[in-house]
Amino acid sequence: TRIKYCLAPGSRVLNANLEWKGIETFLAGDALLAFDEFGAEKPWHARSSNKARMGGQKLRTAIVEEVETIRRPCFELSTSKGVVIASSDHQWLTDRAYEGKYRTWIETSELKPGIPLQYFAAPWEVETDFEAGWLAGLFDGEGCLSRPNGAGWQLSVAQRDGAVLDRAIEILDRLGVNFEVYNGDGDCRSIGIRGGLAGILRFLGRIPTVRLTEKAIEQRIWEGYSITGTGETAVIEDIKYIGEQDVVAMQTSSRTFIAEGIFSHNCISNRRIGSGDIGPVPWMWRP
Repeated sequence: TRIKYCLAPGSRVLNANLEWKGIETFLAGDALLAFDEFGAEKPWHARSSNKARMGGQKLRTAIVEEVETIRRPCFELSTSKGVVIASSDHQWLTDRAYEGKYRTWIETSELKPGIPLQYFAAPWEVETDFEAGWLAGLFDGEGCLSRPNGAGWQLSVAQRDGAVLDRAIEILDRLGVNFEVYNGDGDCRSIGIRGGLAGILRFLGRIPTVRLTEKAIEQRIWEGYSITGTGETAVIEDIKYIGEQDVVAMQTSSRTFIAEGIFSHNCISNRRIGSGDIGPVPWMWRP
């Protein structure tokens, strides 16, 4: 029997165009940001342990395979990052701080206040005002998205001291962007976007650049990166049963996605994660 569980309509999921869309709007064939269901580096003798298989997961691009609206018993989860409604058996990825050094999958009904969930970044929306457009033009014209020496991705723009640099800093401050200013050659200074890969994706998703955003999407700059994101967690603060609700079950090729900034399992499978029915290669199972 196939197990179906998932999230309330309106729950935002991050797609591969760096947009947060309601889960009910996705169609089979859509691409989204996802991650490894399990860490593939764990030894064979550990495969009977859910915790021993966790760790080392990387960000991936996944394809939506199936979407269905169903009715399930649900809970309202209040976290340090916001509120989400999920079916009782929907599964979430805990942070390493929970029960020692391993991440683990946990069902909604098993959550308790204080449990930290693995978190990527707060959902964003595209900024549409004139100043955001001005900033996008500056970064598209003068900015650089690169991997120096094959290391982590960096996003920056360089300018001489003066009105343009001052205005860019003012707009970044107003928008709450995490950045730093550092000295270059002579009177040239650079603005670097901080927050790691999650910070760069958040900037490109909010600020309507064209050249830089297209480069990030075409090269899938998130592929193969650690799922640590911003290093933050979504800590459970309260959980309340709200009865049966309509929820959207979505299956992806990776069996995962990112919902409301939280690392989430997908919603349709042949078995529960902790059941022990994991097959010979647990991170490659197919329903």
